[in-house]
Amino acid sequence: MFVDDDEEPPSPHLKDLSPRSAELIILKIFNAVSIHFLTIKHHMWPLGKILNVKCRSLGKYQLLVPLAKALVDNGHVSVSGDPINFRNLERNQINVISDFNNLISKNKSSQSGSLADDASVSDDRQL
Repeated sequence: MFVDDDEEPPSPHLKDLSPRSAELIILKIFNAVSIHFLTIKHHMWPLGKILNVKCRSLGKYQLLVPLAKALVDNGHVSVSGDPINFRNLERNQINVISDFNNLISKNKSSQSGSLADDASVSDDRQL
């Protein structure tokens, strides 16, 4: 029998969230099949802005853990199971409470409207 010495024991603490478990939380939030279908510009940065998570200078895979931790901490996602193991979550244990696709699209439309208003004000000042 082969024993893997690198295997870590189960952990019920959010601070021990694994990148694999974080990826599942993000996939469940956006209802995506793979992380390859998500982009930094259209998915990760807007989500980070809503959650007040620093996103600049981080790549897609580096953003997974901080965003997933913020989602669980802020109550947008709940994890069920007995016991909860944050190092090895399964997709059916993750329950999405907030609809982020709708929230992100509203946030983008409100930002584009405010930029158009700012542009018209600056044009008036130059005349």
